[in-house]
Amino acid sequence: HLSIRRQRQMCIRDREASALRSTPVPSMVRALRWNLDRGQSDLRLFEVGKTYSPRPAGLPEERRVLTLGLSGHRRPVAVYEEEKEKELNSFDLKGDLETLLAAFAVPELHFEPTGCDYFEAGQGGRLVAGGQSLAVFGQLSRDITRQYKLRQTVWLAEVDFEQVLAWPLRPPAFKAFARFPAVERDFSLVVPDAIPYSRLAEAVQGLGREEIRGFRPVDLFRRGSIAPGRYSLLLRVTFQSPSHTLTSQEIGETSKRVLTALA
Repeated sequence: HLSIRRQRQMCIRDREASALRSTPVPSMVRALRWNLDRGQSDLRLFEVGKTYSPRPAGLPEERRVLTLGLSGHRRPVAVYEEEKEKELNSFDLKGDLETLLAAFAVPELHFEPTGCDYFEAGQGGRLVAGGQSLAVFGQLSRDITRQYKLRQTVWLAEVDFEQVLAWPLRPPAFKAFARFPAVERDFSLVVPDAIPYSRLAEAVQGLGREEIRGFRPVDLFRRGSIAPGRYSLLLRVTFQSPSHTLTSQEIGETSKRVLTALA
């Protein structure tokens, strides 16, 4: 019985491999389902393979593709933590992709909220550079999730490895730690929904001020006293000089520049 079963599995695999695939998504979904069916609930899988697309004449175009598949929780909760396990979401996958692409000198990499037909609407997007899509990612649609009998939400990403590898690796850089204290200032903003955080980040980075050592969003709020179509964002900026301790006047002047740029 065992030998017959193996022969049947080999026949199924041969039929699956009898055609050139145009997308790696089905094979990744099958790999996720295989693991989920065997009790593995927290998954982070990847595959480097090839896809093929037809040409007007001659052989099909062959491209290398990196596929990511995620499902489950970010990490197990330790015994001393009170919070429950947090499920993976689109920001986890987007962060993985940005970490990967950060190793390459990709100019003007930005996010666009447009995904694929097999992704859930509003739960994904693309990372684009030079007018070319380097990666598309999102949540597998609920219809396909039901068809594959998946018991958990699945997140997928397709990375055009040919385009990514065409860019050189980013040279390593070192910045010495400042010997002088840092100061943090919070900026409370009310932003229209049409303006993404990337626009705000570009405005602060565009100042080119050496004393602005970093900035990050620390709180986002909607509803309540915030008018519809807008959101409240708390932006924390770190000021620090490599040559001296910043005075209150210097911090105040740079803060005004930050507010002007954001406005």
